[in-house]
Amino acid sequence: MKPNETRVCEAVVRILERNLEEKRRDVTFPEIDGSGPPVEMRLTLGGRGFAIEHTLIEPFPEAVRLGREFQEL
Repeated sequence: MKPNETRVCEAVVRILERNLEEKRRDVTFPEIDGSGPPVEMRLTLGGRGFAIEHTLIEPFPEAVRLGREFQEL
C-alpha cells in the first residue's frame, strides 16, 4: 500500500476498534500477499469480517468523472 493509503486504512480500523470495543485479528493485505480479492486490508473484529478499501474522496460531486472527461478531451 502507498503511505497515504496505509494511514487512511489504519485510521478506519482504529475507529472501528474503538466503536466495537474489539481488537483486530487475522489481518491480511490481499493486494500485497494475494490472500483474496484485491482490497487494501481484510481483518476480523469481534467475530465479524471486514474488508477495507482505500478510495478517492471527491472534493465535489462528479469530480472523478469530470477529470476523466477532461483528460479525454
